[in-house]
Amino acid sequence: MAEHSGIVKLRDNFGTVESESGSRDFWANGYLMPWTGHHDAKRTITDAGFDNQDQITGRWYRQYYDHAAWTSAKPPTVRATITAPSGKFEPGQDFAVSAKFTSPEDAHNQVPSGYPSGHRYYAALFDASGNHIKPLRIGGGGFQMYGLDLSKIPNGSYDEFRVERQDLNTVHNGGTSTSGTDTFTIPASDTAGLEKGTYYAVIYIFDELRRYGYQKVPLVLGGGAAPTPGDGMSGTDLTPNPTAVIAADSRGDEQFDVLDGIPTSESLYVNAKTKNFLYDYQYTQMKGEKIYNITFTKTYTWSVDNYDETGAWIGSTPGSYEDSQTIPVTREYSYWVLKKLEVYGIQNAVVENFSLPNERVTLTPQDGYRVPAVQSKHSDAEEDHLIEPEPPEVVPLGTEDLGSGDSAPAIPTEDYTGQAEDLVEEIRVKNDRFSFNGTVLMSDQETEKDGPTPSGIPAAEEIGEDVLFGENYVIHPQKSNYDSAPSDGTVTYAPVPGVLGSPSAKTYPIPGINPVTVHTPVVNYSYTSDDYRYNQMTQPDRNRMTFILDRPFTVTMPTTGQHLAIKGYGNRDYAKYTKSRQVSFPFDVWIGGKNSTRYIRANQWIEIPAGQQSLG
Repeated sequence: MAEHSGIVKLRDNFGTVESESGSRDFWANGYLMPWTGHHDAKRTITDAGFDNQDQITGRWYRQYYDHAAWTSAKPPTVRATITAPSGKFEPGQDFAVSAKFTSPEDAHNQVPSGYPSGHRYYAALFDASGNHIKPLRIGGGGFQMYGLDLSKIPNGSYDEFRVERQDLNTVHNGGTSTSGTDTFTIPASDTAGLEKGTYYAVIYIFDELRRYGYQKVPLVLGGGAAPTPGDGMSGTDLTPNPTAVIAADSRGDEQFDVLDGIPTSESLYVNAKTKNFLYDYQYTQMKGEKIYNITFTKTYTWSVDNYDETGAWIGSTPGSYEDSQTIPVTREYSYWVLKKLEVYGIQNAVVENFSLPNERVTLTPQDGYRVPAVQSKHSDAEEDHLIEPEPPEVVPLGTEDLGSGDSAPAIPTEDYTGQAEDLVEEIRVKNDRFSFNGTVLMSDQETEKDGPTPSGIPAAEEIGEDVLFGENYVIHPQKSNYDSAPSDGTVTYAPVPGVLGSPSAKTYPIPGINPVTVHTPVVNYSYTSDDYRYNQMTQPDRNRMTFILDRPFTVTMPTTGQHLAIKGYGNRDYAKYTKSRQVSFPFDVWIGGKNSTRYIRANQWIEIPAGQQSLG
């Protein structure tokens, strides 16, 4: 940066002073004028730029103000650079300051006895908007330095402040050189706790005559503002809305209505429906900036003409100055990252009911169902998302001759901002990557400055009827009747490969599954043969069948007949559901006639063989 010479405004307006035993400072024409307390040869200052006439001691007046060199000499200048010995410009690090100074020789020659010689430094820290933050306690290299009292510096102004004489007397370099380089340190404690970002360390230099200059040096902590979360995008669907049904085979051609009744040994199917996947995702756009310091160096040369007492030119004295300006260039960037990515595919559905084998069935996805294909690549590390430019750190601009004259020329103030901007390309960025079923929703392709905005996961759909389907679940023949046996069920989703972290499976209840009534139907429309023609009773009961001793008779027990008027029942053959048919008599009988060898005594149960309708 170009040097800054202090032109300090008048801060106090003193009245006429006849006597002063202490010491006091005031400002005039850019110079700090000490009040010494000596009152010999008082004179009135009329040309020091005050609003009224003030008196100052003749001693100080003669020592300083009467010398033309004092009024014409330029203030000191400083060119400071800040480096990080650790290699990291991070908060809480020590920083090394290298200050190249110039201090006019005549200033040292005019220091009154009893006053410290040499130049002095002060430093203060400002934010990017010019607001002062804190003093910087620079030190080391033989210096004892303290930060400038910030109460004396208006916000946003680096060249209006008030320094007490005692402050200057305690912070100095006792050397008498007119130019050179001083080195000192900004301690880690002065930057500890600061946020990453751009700051300015303002380095002030005072010469023996209290004239001063300063340089504003950019101090970029963390390379610029650290990336912070900006815009976001999210989506959640963790509500599967599952349903399930238990019904008699076959689907679409059900033989029974299970709400009314279904016999044992008949079979059931179970069909569940739900969403084909669930998801919960969150994208975050990270925004930040990087600052690149480009230092421009340029050497200025000149010559000062020398004249003797008669005014004759007697030669010239060459001079030179190496200027160094550091221009911070800011590059903003943004990229998208996956903060949360959960995708779940169907694992199974479980349906429970008394009628089912072992009272439950587990359905796993069929019919070509595939869980969503997820591919993702995520990193929280900033360096995995940025491809930074590599501008030159130092740009030499050669030498410019400023000509000759009676005095050293002013150093031109150059603005290299445009050149610095041209040297720094935009940052290239990469998002995280995320593809869903082959479609890229968040691209990690390199782009300039801002990563492309990602897309959301598409809406889930209900699965087809064959995905969670099972049939031919036979009701065990030994199960008892059960009116409206209740049903229960769950559907479970498992995280698919490629998601972030290790989410757990999610299980949801299936509400509203229908009950099943187990009811095994049998019919008994039994009858016997009637031997009424041989009935010798005078008044036989025609509502009863007549059995005549020693004559054959037949008992018929059919499996067909009318049952409940519900689906699958009605008038039909129920042999499938009939385990056995038995009959007993209160008298002994021969099965198969007199010549039969099968003799059954009274009150014993006689089994009618399956497939046989009658017994005689």
